[in-house]
Amino acid sequence: MDDDPIRPRNVVLGLVLAALIGGCLIGAPVILLQSFGEALLGAFGERSGGGASHLLWAVGWVIVLPLAGWIIAGLAEWKTARRLFGVLLALGAVAAVLLVLLDGLRYRREFRPPPAPEPTGYHCAEHSGGTAECPGG
Repeated sequence: MDDDPIRPRNVVLGLVLAALIGGCLIGAPVILLQSFGEALLGAFGERSGGGASHLLWAVGWVIVLPLAGWIIAGLAEWKTARRLFGVLLALGAVAAVLLVLLDGLRYRREFRPPPAPEPTGYHCAEHSGGTAECPGG
């Protein structure tokens, strides 16, 4: 029999960590997929409604949630949960960097100057004396 009674602090921390794990494993992938889609559309010239707010939400989900879980698991001295959140934080950081780079392609495309108009090669000009070499008169 275990001599360590169940402490309310551990129950509360366990519930908070369970909610954070759910957010990391369910919420973060969903918002990451949406944000990658938005960034891909923006990189290829399509306009999207999300913009920078989508990027902030995605980075928040994949960085802040695992970081909070890692800190709480460290305070509770739960090594397995701390390792899990450490791995989720590393994966989230990689995904956030890729998302920011992909989103940067959209802004690079938007700020590129428009190409110069191509010359037509033929200019019609009327000569003095009424002689015109223009087609149609």
